[in-house]
Amino acid sequence: MSEQMYDRDFLYDALIRRDPAWDGRAFVGVTTTGVFCRLTCPARKPKKENCQFFTSVSGCLDAGFRPCRRCHPLAPEAEANAAVKTLMDQLNAEPGKRWRETDISAAGFDPSAVRKIFKRHFGCTFLELARRTRLRAGLETLSNGEPVIEAQLEAGFESASSFRMAFSKLLGLRPSDFTAPALLQADWIDTPIGSMVCVSDDRFVHLLEFSERKALPRELKKLYTQSKGQIGFGRPAPTKQAAEQLE
Repeated sequence: MSEQMYDRDFLYDALIRRDPAWDGRAFVGVTTTGVFCRLTCPARKPKKENCQFFTSVSGCLDAGFRPCRRCHPLAPEAEANAAVKTLMDQLNAEPGKRWRETDISAAGFDPSAVRKIFKRHFGCTFLELARRTRLRAGLETLSNGEPVIEAQLEAGFESASSFRMAFSKLLGLRPSDFTAPALLQADWIDTPIGSMVCVSDDRFVHLLEFSERKALPRELKKLYTQSKGQIGFGRPAPTKQAAEQLE
């Protein structure tokens, strides 16, 4: 539920005007993307019926929205925390590293405190975030036509079963469910507002969804059933066009 302290029409008008007076005082969640933004966000403005307004970051996160990667609504609060800044800098420098709680301790932080901080700011623990980053490396390896064992090793998973489990949790399908060649092809797209999974054929985009949305596994399973298992990895022309437009 939106934390309504001000009139919805008033806040939407402030959003359209990118009124700096409301920066940090109100936030907008966009139901069509699952992302929340500052009212000063430079992204194209959503329709009013797709907006939910909040007076705090926690309200946005509790409602299931993710922070925008263009206006960074979490940045001032999160980056002010030494643990967040240090660990995120290290993760970005070594995205393939297999992080453990002992590594967090070695960086000078209490693992229990870090767990709570990342849950509050990002909705997941630092170790979960690091694991998801590694898993993406495995997905990219598969999309390049490499075997599952290479993807597993690239993602830094010690066993095939743990890699399959993490893969299935993210996408709702096993690595072996993706075939080559296939009628539909899936690929990962980086956008200013988050990472997305795109599935297309030579003519149309059949699925374009944020990688962290809970609905993604269900939608991929449905598409897998409808196509009779004809989903592989690749980037047909419609996916390339979508990636260019989303830049």
